[in-house]
Order: sequence, then C-alpha cells, then structure tokens
Amino acid sequence: MEIVIDTDPGVDDALALTFAFKANLPVTAVSTVYGNNLVESSTRNAGFIARTFATDWRIYEGAAKPLEGEGRLSYAHGVFGLGELLPTDDQIAPAEAQSAADFFEGLAQGTDRYTLFCLGPLTNIADALTKHPGLPGKIGQLVIMGGAFSEAGANISPYAEFNAYNDPLAFQVTMDKAYEAAINTAIIPGEVCNEVVLTEADLNELEKQDLLPDIRAIVGPYLSYYLRAGSEGNQQGAILYDVLVPLYHQYPELFTTSRGRVTVKQQLIQKGQTLLTPDEQSSIQVCRTVDAAAARAVVLQTLGGKGVV
Repeated sequence: MEIVIDTDPGVDDALALTFAFKANLPVTAVSTVYGNNLVESSTRNAGFIARTFATDWRIYEGAAKPLEGEGRLSYAHGVFGLGELLPTDDQIAPAEAQSAADFFEGLAQGTDRYTLFCLGPLTNIADALTKHPGLPGKIGQLVIMGGAFSEAGANISPYAEFNAYNDPLAFQVTMDKAYEAAINTAIIPGEVCNEVVLTEADLNELEKQDLLPDIRAIVGPYLSYYLRAGSEGNQQGAILYDVLVPLYHQYPELFTTSRGRVTVKQQLIQKGQTLLTPDEQSSIQVCRTVDAAAARAVVLQTLGGKGVV
C-alpha cells in the first residue's frame, strides 16, 4: 500500500521523512498540520525535505488549529521548526493548490487503500474521518505517534503528550473511528519514544552521510534542548519521537503491544491524558516497550550512518 504522512515538521518529523525516503517506503503524499510550528512553516519544511531528496511527494496544507480552541506550539525545534536552518524559496517544493481536506476527500472517494503515518496532532485525520464515512475503509494501517500511558511519556503537562494535548478531541475522534471500523492501528506513546535517543556521537556520524543539508543546523539545537535546556532533563540525547512511526511500520517485531480502547481526557489539568482499557478484540494496539538498542541501530543504519553502539 502507498503511504500518506500527516506531519508537522519539526526536527524529529524531518528525520522521520528522511527515514521514509532512505528506506524506500512508497510515500505518495504528505499532509501538513500545525503543532511544532505554524502550519505554514510545517508546509515549507515538508517541501524542503521533498525538494532535498527530489521526491514526487505531493504536499497538501492542512489544519492551522485544533478542532476546538487554540493549539500550543513547541519551542524545541527552533523558530520555524528546523533548528537554525531557514530554507530559501528555491529549496522548497511547492504545495498543491488542493488542501489536505480536499485530498482526504479524494482518498475516501477512491478505490485504493493506504497506510497512514500520523506524526502531529490528529486534527486533519479526525476531520476527514468525520466528514467522509468511506475513508476508514481506505486505511489499511494507521500508525500514530502520540499519547502517554504512563507519567514517563508526559512532556507538555504532568499528564499529557504534546500531540494529544494539542487536539485531544481529534485524538478521541480518531480512536473512536478506528475502533468502530476495526482499522489496524498502532500507537507509539511518549514513554516508548523516550527510550530511543540520538546522541552527539550519532550526530557526528550522520554529518558524514549524504543526508539533509547542514544537518547539524537542523538537529544541533534540538539535541542541545534535551541535553541542557529541555524540560525532560537528564537526557542522554534527543528523543527521536516520530522516527519510531516508520520504524514500527517496517520492524513491528522490535515492539511489544497491548490491545484495547483508548480514552482521551478533554478538560482542565488532565487535558490530553490517554487511557487504555484492555480489549483483546480491539484493532488498536498501544506499544508498551521497544528494543531500544536495536531500534537505534536500525534508525542510524537506515539514515546512512553506522551509529555509535
């Protein structure tokens, strides 16, 4: 199945897109959403990745804010989402005139089935699943980075992970639609992502590879955030977060999962908190553990570096 990536680049999103390209995954389109930065910056950054690798990925600009209320942007990724790098117009593949909403409407009306990677707030996805009843039948696999099912994964409040916090209603709608339509769904929560990090030594290795232009300008400030100024504190490196989505798609055996139904808190201090009710008949799997050493090795090998093990 062809792959659609819904994303808010973002340093870790940029690395996830790079991973998808280097792994020769059949990506056909990228839809953008607010989150790590404004949606306009997300679209430009996705266009930068697409132009860098001379892909034929179609890029569709999506939601600029949550289904309800306002979002909260990240400050770990630099002013425009790619660390200290600010691509010029000639480095950016232009977005399609069609919006992400129009694109998903087209998918719902078509006959093909797709794998969908979700790297940001789920606003585009929830909106499309709500408006187009035929869309769930076109999704063969749904892989989501989001949520926190233990305190270790909460990175924006004591209870919530960033993507779930930014649009808890969209997360709930997506979970409900996936459960009702029995969509093959995997969620990679924050506490699992925390186990796989990029170190300074890894970045030194990646600099030697034919990757993104000036990768240190992109990744360096993000890495520094986690090593010195990040709210996580005491990290050995930068958490790779969204990279685990294409990694799971290719190597699900590196993860253990639990099946169940997901509930998302909507209000007050618990906004964005995700809870799992066990249900072995559910099509939704929440990742519980990852073989971190193997995952990190695969990521670095796929990106083109041998890593430091």
